[in-house]
Amino acid sequence: MSIDWTHVYNTRDVVEDVNEFQRIFKTVIDKHMPVKCMGSRINQAPWVNNDFLSFINAREHKATLHKKCPTQDTLRNRKIASENVQRLKKQLKSAYVELCINQYKDNPKKLWRSIRTFWPSSKSQSYR
Repeated sequence: MSIDWTHVYNTRDVVEDVNEFQRIFKTVIDKHMPVKCMGSRINQAPWVNNDFLSFINAREHKATLHKKCPTQDTLRNRKIASENVQRLKKQLKSAYVELCINQYKDNPKKLWRSIRTFWPSSKSQSYR
């Protein structure tokens, strides 16, 4: 990308120079480093905690390593990390269900409301 700096050099006013420089610089930055929105999943399952998220990050890191350097060791590490995530997911989900049942055993309306937070709806048909 060739940039025409003559507008900056030809002006006699410092304020104009700065404004023109900022305009050109912003154009270059926007082209080469565009702003990207990084969304976070706000609507997480109620049983998800920081430990679980760190296990997921470790799994993704091991998957990336295996993709860059596919060996038997990286594949084994990736599978172990994936199994750990699944195991922890089952444990956390079971503990949450048990907590909900114990907490709302006298109030069926609240119990079913809490169960629906992790049970698949007829629309989505997928588990969180």
